Amino acid sequence: MTPPVIEVTVGTDISKSNNLRSVPVADVFVLAALIGRGAMHVSKLHPSLHTQADWLALPKSLKKEEPGLSRDRLKVKGNYLLAGHIAGSHRAVTAVDRVGLLVVDLDEGDLTEAEIRQRVGKHGAVFFETANSAPENKRWRLIMLLARELTAENYRDAVKAWALSWGAALDACSTRPAQPQLLPLSFDDYTPQVYLHDGERLALHE
Repeated sequence: MTPPVIEVTVGTDISKSNNLRSVPVADVFVLAALIGRGAMHVSKLHPSLHTQADWLALPKSLKKEEPGLSRDRLKVKGNYLLAGHIAGSHRAVTAVDRVGLLVVDLDEGDLTEAEIRQRVGKHGAVFFETANSAPENKRWRLIMLLARELTAENYRDAVKAWALSWGAALDACSTRPAQPQLLPLSFDDYTPQVYLHDGERLALHE
């Protein structure tokens, strides 16, 4: 049976709580395209991308530094997504009606791309180095489609259980389904690579 399409809430400019839209995501390739191109440009994509060759051929359109726009300011103005889907037009934890993504930061362990792929295993995932990553201490954002959508309350418990199984130390932001999670940013001295790992959806245990 084909897994259901998940409506992913995306936005731009974290300082505004009502600049949101929903984007339908059918599989990990569309998720990768959404993340690699930037949330507000996804309407330009083909509605379904079925092969890794299609994904690798996509041009990137990351939010970039501009004259007079500091790195911290860019983080505020950048594109983001939420683990939870927002019912309505305003970003708030009480507005999350369901959660279809696992979105976590892996800030400890200095993991390599190969190590993340090994640990993700049979599951599909998209991951990239965050803006705070450094060569001597790599920090990653990992995003996975869920096999079944959860409530906001169940998600908090399920993501904590997942972290224990991974041996990952999560910050509080990774358990908040309404937390804006920045998509890749391109700086003068840093252009992140977005990695796609093909596989099945993740079943989180409530």
